[in-house]
Amino acid sequence: MTLDTGTMKPTHGKITIDELNLKLLNKNTSMLIFEKQYDGESIVDVSRDVTEAFDTRFNPIVESITCDKYGFTQGNYTVTIIWEPCRGEINEK
Repeated sequence: MTLDTGTMKPTHGKITIDELNLKLLNKNTSMLIFEKQYDGESIVDVSRDVTEAFDTRFNPIVESITCDKYGFTQGNYTVTIIWEPCRGEINEK
């Protein structure tokens, strides 16, 4: 399912939410907010992309995350960055 963001477009493209996320959302359990693969050149964009993933204009699903009385979201976030060599690339030094 692709969400229509109207005229607002995140710089990393449209946010796509799979059916599993929608089912999890209805059960008040964990959900995938953002996932993208980067190469060595585009990794510098990760900060901007994560910020946009939490912007409801680009990713309406984040509206469902509850906040405390101070406006901080409740719950925890897991952040993992894994480096993988390019497929078929041989590292010779």
